[in-house]
Amino acid sequence: MVSTLEALAHLGVTREHLTNLRKDKKLAFKISCLIRSIEVSGPYEVSNLFSYVPLAKMIKSGNYDFVNDNITEEHFSLEGKGYFYGRELFLVHFHKSVRVPKKILEQLDILGFEASEISELLMFDATYPIMRRAEIRIYALKSALTVGDDFRYVCSCRHETNISVQYENDRILELYPYEDELWHGKTCILAHRKFNL
Repeated sequence: MVSTLEALAHLGVTREHLTNLRKDKKLAFKISCLIRSIEVSGPYEVSNLFSYVPLAKMIKSGNYDFVNDNITEEHFSLEGKGYFYGRELFLVHFHKSVRVPKKILEQLDILGFEASEISELLMFDATYPIMRRAEIRIYALKSALTVGDDFRYVCSCRHETNISVQYENDRILELYPYEDELWHGKTCILAHRKFNL
C-alpha cells in the first residue's frame, strides 16, 4: 500500500513543499479547498460607504422582477448596520457532500469565512450586474426568517432562464427553506472573511 507521502513524491511533491504549507497560509487554503471540493471565487470588492439605507430602497435599486412578500424591513431590518469602504465578498461553492445550511456554516467557519446577510447580497448584486447572467443561486445564510416554530427560510437571489417556470429570464429575490439541501445547479454562498490570510 502506497503512503500519502509516497503518492505525492511520485508527483514531484517533496517534504520541503509540505513544510512550506505551515508558512504559506494562502497555499494551504487553496489545497484545503481543492481536497474538499470547495470552490472559492473572489474577492469581490463592494466599495459603498453608507450608514443606514432602508431595505426597500436597496431592493428597488436592484430592479428585481419578483421579490418574496416576506422580504421586508420588518423581517430584515438594516437599521444600525453600517458598512465600510472596501468590503471584500466571496462566492463559496461546495461541489459535493456539504449541502445543508447548518453544515455549510460550520465549513465556512473552518475556512475562516462568515456567511453574509441580505444587505451584502443586495450590495453584491448591485455592484456586479454581470452575475445576473450567470445561472447561479446565491444565498445570504446569515439572513434567516423563522415562520412559526418550525420553519426557517434564508434569503437568496437568482436569474431564472428555464422556460418551463413562471419567471423566465427574470431576477428573483426569494426565501428558501433553511433545512433543505442547497443543491440547485450552481449554488453559491456569499461570505466575507473573519480574518485575513
